[in-house]
Amino acid sequence: MSHISEHRLSADGTTINVDLSKEADGYSTPLETPATPSSPSPNKESKQAHTLDAPAAVTTTTTTTDNATPTSSTFPDDNGNGKAPPVAPEAQRTKLETTLVMVALCIALFLAALDMTIVTTAVSWRWCFWVNLPCGGLAFAILLFFLKLHNPRTPVKAGLAAIDWVGNILIVGGTIMLLMGLEFGGSQYPWNSATVISLIVFGVVAIAIFLAYESRIAKFPVIPVRLFDTRTSIATYVTSSLHAFTFISGSYYLPLYFQSVLGANSLLSGVYLLPFVSVMSLMSAFVGFFINKTGKYKIVITSGLVLSTLGFGLFTYLGDRPHWERIVLFQMVAGLGIGPNFQAPLIALQANVAPRDIGAATSSLQFVRQLCTATSVAVGGVVIANRMQAQQGHLTAELGADVARLFAGTDAASNVDRIKTLPVDDRQLVRTAYWNSIQIMFAVFTCSCFLGLVASLFIKQTTLSKQHTEHKTGLQTLKAEERKKNQNSDEEAGNATAVVAPTTEK
Repeated sequence: MSHISEHRLSADGTTINVDLSKEADGYSTPLETPATPSSPSPNKESKQAHTLDAPAAVTTTTTTTDNATPTSSTFPDDNGNGKAPPVAPEAQRTKLETTLVMVALCIALFLAALDMTIVTTAVSWRWCFWVNLPCGGLAFAILLFFLKLHNPRTPVKAGLAAIDWVGNILIVGGTIMLLMGLEFGGSQYPWNSATVISLIVFGVVAIAIFLAYESRIAKFPVIPVRLFDTRTSIATYVTSSLHAFTFISGSYYLPLYFQSVLGANSLLSGVYLLPFVSVMSLMSAFVGFFINKTGKYKIVITSGLVLSTLGFGLFTYLGDRPHWERIVLFQMVAGLGIGPNFQAPLIALQANVAPRDIGAATSSLQFVRQLCTATSVAVGGVVIANRMQAQQGHLTAELGADVARLFAGTDAASNVDRIKTLPVDDRQLVRTAYWNSIQIMFAVFTCSCFLGLVASLFIKQTTLSKQHTEHKTGLQTLKAEERKKNQNSDEEAGNATAVVAPTTEK
């Protein structure tokens, strides 16, 4: 049995050994949480974690012993009487928070798929975006008044000077140019136009300059290059990116299949998508329970990608006729695979980076995922447009040039509603052409999902911590860590010189 204890300070300044065995029965990754102000500990043998934000310095020590019998600990009150220690069960609280996030995500994904289709049918597609204003405003108000975070009290001038302005400008500018190039390509401008090529090329160049700047020049980089120092971190980024790249194709292009091939309206296409969304949401919530209970995340990531690859491969057999058993079953298989990997790669990444890098690692992973989702939609659109253009000869011979032109290239996705105006025989001919294009697109995303599966094999399973680790944020903490790093480097250089000196004298 593992016994975990922590030295804490009572009101009179004495050090007290607190039993945390019952706190540590849940798995957690190191979290950046506020530390409780206290006076420095008189115990010089303890490992001390100090910040420069005096007087709010923190002194904590955690020890682990094996085969020890848990004992109860008390804090003396003002009269010397014992009372229960005011210990916050951090691991249990983290477990509850993770579960609540998963449940909220499950409900949100399920309702969004149905709600947006109703709004689009009843009002306008623009309300899919307008509806976010009251929801986002309410969320902002709740965070403003109820979210309590550690405030390092950094002066405004020092905080502004520490911001990585150059890095932010490079990454924001490069991302905007890249996304604008992908958005304009094939819609407002041809893919081979100077506008599209320039936006994509300069966007990629700006991102490359950003990476070089972050690795060599930036003092406090917005995305520290040390996040990519280990094989597990790199594999996690690649796996999560390819998961996002594949996932959005199902959410975005399955409704296109329902409308163009099966002839469904926007409301029914949302209803038809429910097997995929509901199973995906339930699996996402279940994985939160599973990882918190077992601490195993690699098997979740790998098995999820196996099912995702299988599910998207099965999508290539949906057909140009309504086979409802395939439609429901194939979506459920894909949802079983997609759901687990919304959070599991994030847990893997957080478990393999230093506590001070958890915030940067989390935000950078989400940034990469969002970039991949935008790229995925563009890639899928290019594949469909090219395949529809390749079938223009056959459509022209059967439908005539004027009608066939409506379903050529990039016009195909925007003219789905025109299919209903065609005669029955011509209607099925066009739907078959759409299916041939969508089938190739799903084959492409099956390959991307398989690449994610290969990348996941390089993720290392580590033992998730059962004890809470405090880490204070702020500019002063970063400077202290930088000084400590430089001091260690100087000591190592001095030791190396001392070893070489006798050899030089000889």
